[in-house]
Amino acid sequence: MTVTPPGDEAVLLLRLAGPLQAWGDRSTFNRRETRPVPTKSGIIGLLAAAAGRAREDSLDDLSPLRLGVRVDQPGTLLRDYHTVSDYRGRPLPQAGVSAKGVQKPTSPAKHTHVTTRYYLQDAIFLAAVAGPRELLLGLQHAVRNPAFPLALSLLR
Repeated sequence: MTVTPPGDEAVLLLRLAGPLQAWGDRSTFNRRETRPVPTKSGIIGLLAAAAGRAREDSLDDLSPLRLGVRVDQPGTLLRDYHTVSDYRGRPLPQAGVSAKGVQKPTSPAKHTHVTTRYYLQDAIFLAAVAGPRELLLGLQHAVRNPAFPLALSLLR
């Protein structure tokens, strides 16, 4: 990762390579898709996690950053068949919550939930993030010393 050139504006280069990557796309209930290249929201999320930002923290300073992506190796699409159940044999709760913030059981009772998730296998990208030099220097330090574990796939 590199920050260049001198002056007020700079570019942070990030090499994104791993056995599995997922870059959020449409996610509807039982289906989680991925884009074929890293998304700006995904990169900003990665940078925010590295910097130790909580989910509720503002991203106003990161939103104006500009992103360019070079595909070095496109990878192949992996379809993952996923099942979820409660190890105690209890019915699974609904995804939504009541007005009181309580999850209700599924009706009729469902003991197993099936989902399909998509990942990129063995993809390699070079992401160029452009913006204010001081901000990118701080983000470069954060990526090298992340506050939270960083992952190229969705941990869900």
